[in-house]
Amino acid sequence: MLTGADLIAQIDAAFPGETRRRFQFPFVRIHVVSASFEGIDEDDREQFLARRVRISIADLQAVCNRLFFRLDLQTPGEASTARKADRGHFWARLLIEEDPQPEPLDSPSPLVAHFYGYKGGQTRSTVLCFLARKLADDGWRVLTIDVDAEAPSLDILFGTPAWGMASSILGIHAGADVTPVRAVTPARGRGYVDVLPFRPQGERFDLDAAALALEGNVHPPSQSKIISGVVKLAVDYDVVLVDHRTGLSSTLPPWVRHLPGPVIVFARMDGQWRPAKNHLRHLWSLRPRNPGALVSFKPDNESTVEEYRRRMWDQASEPVGELAAAKATPEMDPDDVPTAEDIADHWIVWPYDTAFNETRVPDAGRVGAAVRESCEMLRRLLDLAGRPAVEKIASAPTKQAVLHPSGALDEGDLIQTEALRALRPRNSPYIFIVGRKGTGKTRLMRTLVEENLGEALLVPSEVAGETGITAGDTVLQEFARKTSRDPELFWWTLLRVALEREDTERSAMSAALDMAGHEAERSLRLARMAAANAACARTFLIDGLETAFRPAETFDFVGALFRVESALRSDPVFSDKVRMRIFIRKDLADRGYENFEQQAHGRRWDLVWYTQGILNFALSRIRKLPWFERRFAAAYEVINEHEYAGAILNGALTVEACEELLLEIFPRNLGRLNLNTTTFLKTYFSDDPTGESSYYPRIYDDFLRIIAGQDAKRRAFHGPELGDDGKISDALVFFAHEEAAAKFLIDVNAELRNLVEMDNEMLSRLIAAFAGTVTPFEVESRRDELASRTGIDRVTVGHALDRMRQFGIFEDRPKYPGQWRAGRLFKTSLRMRYYRKRKGEE
Repeated sequence: MLTGADLIAQIDAAFPGETRRRFQFPFVRIHVVSASFEGIDEDDREQFLARRVRISIADLQAVCNRLFFRLDLQTPGEASTARKADRGHFWARLLIEEDPQPEPLDSPSPLVAHFYGYKGGQTRSTVLCFLARKLADDGWRVLTIDVDAEAPSLDILFGTPAWGMASSILGIHAGADVTPVRAVTPARGRGYVDVLPFRPQGERFDLDAAALALEGNVHPPSQSKIISGVVKLAVDYDVVLVDHRTGLSSTLPPWVRHLPGPVIVFARMDGQWRPAKNHLRHLWSLRPRNPGALVSFKPDNESTVEEYRRRMWDQASEPVGELAAAKATPEMDPDDVPTAEDIADHWIVWPYDTAFNETRVPDAGRVGAAVRESCEMLRRLLDLAGRPAVEKIASAPTKQAVLHPSGALDEGDLIQTEALRALRPRNSPYIFIVGRKGTGKTRLMRTLVEENLGEALLVPSEVAGETGITAGDTVLQEFARKTSRDPELFWWTLLRVALEREDTERSAMSAALDMAGHEAERSLRLARMAAANAACARTFLIDGLETAFRPAETFDFVGALFRVESALRSDPVFSDKVRMRIFIRKDLADRGYENFEQQAHGRRWDLVWYTQGILNFALSRIRKLPWFERRFAAAYEVINEHEYAGAILNGALTVEACEELLLEIFPRNLGRLNLNTTTFLKTYFSDDPTGESSYYPRIYDDFLRIIAGQDAKRRAFHGPELGDDGKISDALVFFAHEEAAAKFLIDVNAELRNLVEMDNEMLSRLIAAFAGTVTPFEVESRRDELASRTGIDRVTVGHALDRMRQFGIFEDRPKYPGQWRAGRLFKTSLRMRYYRKRKGEE
């Protein structure tokens, strides 16, 4: 049977130099301009062509109809030079047009790379996400785009789904003002990963997604509209990675032609890629300077990567040969055209690693060396090795600020933490900001308000400013009592009051809530009306939940707030105009609300401070305390230098550089513990046994302010401030740490009260009963001892101990099953004694 390629070849042979081809959706138009058609009626020209190529007119018409071919048969005098309207790109255009060239809609500044596989299950999306994470770790700003309409997965792999049209490809198609979703924010540096999913989650968007998937196949120009929208977004990034559908996906050709870039092809060496060989040649030929690469996944039951490469090279050399041929340019000497062997490094074998067995893509620290090496090979081929050139960090002007342990009142430097960078993007997916007391959630909320990234709706009583009704407001608390049996009504009314106003000015909000309370039953309907009439979308910030309600009712109101937030997201009116961000203490969030884990999936940010961030924070506090300036002028001057100060403010000074500066102020060794001070400053301020995370700015702040004499606790210290070496004395270091830890324990008690079955008096008795006890300890024996000391039953004490262990107050003792030890942060505040086994003692 005659194929399309056969027919084109026969026409070319019959009319040499007189044929050209052009794709004009949905047809391949074959233009034959020949003097042979002179004197032949237009209706008879197909019959003439059929005789010339030696096939029947019936066969000619059958092939043309089957393959969407259309014949334009003209004489030289009739031929038109007018260019037909472009109707988009399909694979047919790549395959039939001579010398296809990229046709960029614009020239985006970032590098663009396309990820494609002829077959599914080739690790394409997984490798893309891992590469994006690794680039972000090194400071690259990465945009990942999911154009796999039939099976999108990038948002799942990143764990950051889109919850509205305005953060998806669907939104671009609908004409919305789209902002990608922040998916990865490394703990340090300027890098990040944003994802533009194909569609948002939820049944509401199923029909829209199905319609666009169909349109992509039957109306190619729609892809040009989407690509134009992406080009406008791309200018804010260093690199754009596009995830394509497998097979002969109709979306791949227009994206590669309009956004030129290397094509990373994924194929197992199982022979199933061979039908795509010709297609790969055309894809790679679009960008001869850097066509792309071939990536093959090596199953775990295979041998080493090196042995797999040797065994599979004969097969891999075929597609790599096509890649080599694509590098040829017209001006290149034939002898200089590379061969497969010349560019063997363009075949990357991706090894199996158990870290990829989870739903989300792992970070670089959890994978083996072989995976990291393959990733670096891919980066080199894409010209993405190392770190990008970045602008110099600028420091903020130094001013005398009021330092306070409460984030509601503190005026110290705000370290640009991972959390702040994750929450700043307008379409950041994070709704629930969860943190232990002392991790800085209120300061974070204040910053978003100050930067106009949200409006304060409910705030802690001590928060200064003019917006947001306070948790201690008498009108709010009275209304909470009236709605205690229907707490959702409380939230709908508060939201309605905010939506009916242009802002959330504090006194006006209080007065409006007082008035609205008389017709609260209409609040949901009135809130929806106000949202529908809103000129723009609004984001409301909520904090202070732990003090806004009576203790016995707090969890009822928090659960109601979660249900209202869920309703906002699923309602088509609210979802486009209203968004909440809920800053909540961890003990309240982890109470176990029904469906909360599912509701918060991909939208929860846990406030965790890592070593680099907390040491930068410590230096930023030292900059603001005059005591350090007077006693350590040289070190203070370095810390306050423009370059250092800017790096500290951005949380970018490395751990090593931070330690070097701190050791100009603190002794290198703490004699009483025979411990390096750098170890002490990390492990004794964290409730993470590894001493790598779970730090609390509040403890560091109290510690430094006690040393500097800006806390009343300092009056109880009567030892020397400085040691013989001119650094802060061991005695002052230990005193300040013990007092800071003791103050933190009071905060912990407030959280424990919500999680243990004890009233305030019982919990205080239990905490006091630890004084004088030893650590490490056998859990069952300590439970019985505490029950005897306090008169509280053993089951209740055991439950409380379990909760305290979850909080990091206690930790498992390695190699001693059934034994715990007090965390370094809490041993002194509980006034426990460390028991060191003597030689020969059992």
